Amino acid sequence: MRNAVLCEWAASDRGLHPAFAVVYVEGPGLPFADKMRGKGMADFTAVLRPETISFGAISYQRLLAIAGEAVSAAALNLDKWQRLREWVDRKIEHAMTIRGTKRARQ
Repeated sequence: MRNAVLCEWAASDRGLHPAFAVVYVEGPGLPFADKMRGKGMADFTAVLRPETISFGAISYQRLLAIAGEAVSAAALNLDKWQRLREWVDRKIEHAMTIRGTKRARQ
């Protein structure tokens, strides 16, 4: 919440409309992902004033998929995006292994 408040303050100080995004790792048993799917997210967005701040949330996995689609549509080289996506997937797998959770392969 403090980051959203800081965002609103910094933007309004410059006469801008603030926009705040949360990028998180999606996966079963990961606390923040669970919060994003559950009541915690609803509680967070309930206190935001949409006329004051724009807010969005997206998983790293979805963000990389969108970027890959855009790069592909523009006929650009996907190699770097694919390597980044694989690196992120390995990091997520490692974190989930440490937590003792498993995720379905995508």
